[in-house]
Amino acid sequence: MASPRLTQSVRQKSDYLLTAVETDETLRLDIQHRMNLHILGQRMLHPKIPKNLERVADVGTGNGTWLVDLIKYRQKNSGSGNTKYYGFDISDSLFPKPETRQTLDIDFATHNFYKPFPDEHVGKYDLVHGRHLSLTIQGAADLTLAMQNISSLLKPGGYLQFEEYDYQAIVDNRPSAYMATTWRILFDWVKHSGYSLDFPDDLQNTISSLGLEIIEKKQHSTKGLPICEDHRLNLFYAYMTGVPKICWKWKGKSDEEADHIIDRCLDEWEQGVLLDYFLTQIVARKPI
Repeated sequence: MASPRLTQSVRQKSDYLLTAVETDETLRLDIQHRMNLHILGQRMLHPKIPKNLERVADVGTGNGTWLVDLIKYRQKNSGSGNTKYYGFDISDSLFPKPETRQTLDIDFATHNFYKPFPDEHVGKYDLVHGRHLSLTIQGAADLTLAMQNISSLLKPGGYLQFEEYDYQAIVDNRPSAYMATTWRILFDWVKHSGYSLDFPDDLQNTISSLGLEIIEKKQHSTKGLPICEDHRLNLFYAYMTGVPKICWKWKGKSDEEADHIIDRCLDEWEQGVLLDYFLTQIVARKPI
């Protein structure tokens, strides 16, 4: 396989933590999505979620890859019927092009989840999905506000489904490899920047405090799973976002020293050294 380092494309910079530098964000999101499915055993919906869904919303949808695959998944598993699909994100920069959207049967709209959703969406959805919000939300107050607005989309009896990385478990289970030392510093910087390493626990507690019933909270992992190329590439793109370099500079390293450290980590990556990912899925239901 040719080194992805030679095939990086450039996109406009964003405030989102993982796009702090130029990288192909659409490709990264696709790889991340496929690896999530690998961790979850290719299961897109929790078995407690009913098959009859009239309206589904994906919050922080990015390029809509989760919705696209959900439609395919439901067509293979009882059919999607007349379900309406909506993708919300703070920016439309990653939305599919208008000509592509016409073939997807998905409505995309920009919205900041720190603000109330428009009335036409409140209380209208059977399922609201979100994932990887841990690096967009800082602090308990922001998390509560975000979840108040996101859960307001649900019909009575509607379901929330979230998938979030468990960073503390990743740190606790890191191997004795040089790459793992950068991972520890990366997560130290994430915590220093105001983000939570225990976001799944924080999310569960917040959802419960809003009166929703927790159906299940379960941690999934790459441990024991067959190695897949998306695991390798997901780890690679974690480095190519440039966040590790920011972390090393925070530790006082020069650009040259940081580049040398990252090159050493990528050498391990090319030799097959991998860090296990831990992904927690939380499913909750709004009372009837």
